[in-house]
Amino acid sequence: MKRIIALFISLIILLPTLSALAEVVGPIPSIVFRGDGTEDSPYLISTGGELARLSRAVSYGESFGGAYFVLKNDINLDGVDFSPIGPDEARPFAGSFDGRGFSISGLRLEDGADGSALFGWATGAISNIVLTDSVIIGGDLSAGIVAHGAAENCVSFASVTGRDRVGGIVGEGSAYDCVNHGTIAGRMEVGGVVGNGEAHRCENLGSVTGRTHAGGISGLGTFVDCVDSCTVSESAPIQGERGDYSVAAFIRWALKHVHPESIPTNAQLLAPLSSCGTEPWEYLYGSIRAATTQTTLNSFYNNYYTKFMLRHQYDELTDDWSRSTYATDCQGLLDAWLTYEAGVPTDLNAQMNWENWCTAKGKIEDIDRPWRIGEAVFIYSRRLGRMGHVGFICGFDENGEALAVEARGFAFGVVVTRVSDRTWTHRGL
Repeated sequence: MKRIIALFISLIILLPTLSALAEVVGPIPSIVFRGDGTEDSPYLISTGGELARLSRAVSYGESFGGAYFVLKNDINLDGVDFSPIGPDEARPFAGSFDGRGFSISGLRLEDGADGSALFGWATGAISNIVLTDSVIIGGDLSAGIVAHGAAENCVSFASVTGRDRVGGIVGEGSAYDCVNHGTIAGRMEVGGVVGNGEAHRCENLGSVTGRTHAGGISGLGTFVDCVDSCTVSESAPIQGERGDYSVAAFIRWALKHVHPESIPTNAQLLAPLSSCGTEPWEYLYGSIRAATTQTTLNSFYNNYYTKFMLRHQYDELTDDWSRSTYATDCQGLLDAWLTYEAGVPTDLNAQMNWENWCTAKGKIEDIDRPWRIGEAVFIYSRRLGRMGHVGFICGFDENGEALAVEARGFAFGVVVTRVSDRTWTHRGL
């Protein structure tokens, strides 16, 4: 009898724990949400509490793969204990979530955690959400809508601050037909729409601040048919073996000095097209921002070009050069920026760049990662037995093909070229 009484008392004590455990393990969708979870009868989310319940269920292992959710109306998360839906890579949200154009407001994620966004890791479709009056202060992979995944036809007014791979809409992944109005700030790979990934037919109207790889649309990655109306600023240069510098700032500066006719139609560059090609530079072997005066041209012909061409050929090629501009060679383009803009006196060649500055490097055919803005590309010279030429990835054409800015040669000057149109052999970050 005593054992029965003791067992009864134990059950009474455990009841609250068992009840809490049942809720923690994850609600049964058909009971917790109205609807059947099918495309024709999706689960309905109409309150902040229901959205938080979805988040809690995913955090305890229910991925909702194949299930459909929709917003029934505008919802407010003020005062709601909410965590990103899909807390990490091992527990993603795998269903479909359609906001139907309704708004979610009052989201506050301010603990500095990685994956801070409305949706953390999402492998399903996230679409038609409007995020307003929200503040996100996270770590890596921070964004307004999706930290890691894809978003379509979403709008965000959220202020987002993170570390690396920070975006107004998506931290890492892809965005389609999305618009960001919020203020975005981070360290590396910071974009108004996508921190690292793809953006198609998107627009950014907010400001973007980052240390390197900061862009109005994408910090790193491809963007097609996008509009950037924002201000991008560099918060602080990167500390590295090359001194204090910013890759993004160099690329934007270099694009100012290209011949504008070399830029492919509808190119998506790190700098707005209106600021590209405003001060085109020429090419002179062995030069670093050499003024193209007649005296300079005479000196370079005598020192370098007598072996390659007759004087009248040299004069014909330089006849239409402005005598008030500058010339450089391939590595000299970066050396000029470091020396005269960043204040780090530099005089190297392509081989020294390859040996001393590049990481994650190798033959192009052996590397399958996506092209990154600022990545160096090289042409190996068999005659010289070393790297003979260098350029730098600066954007993508309308088909997503990588573009390089380079001081190409005497007959070309500083230009933008498609990577596939040239005989590049090696690449490195």
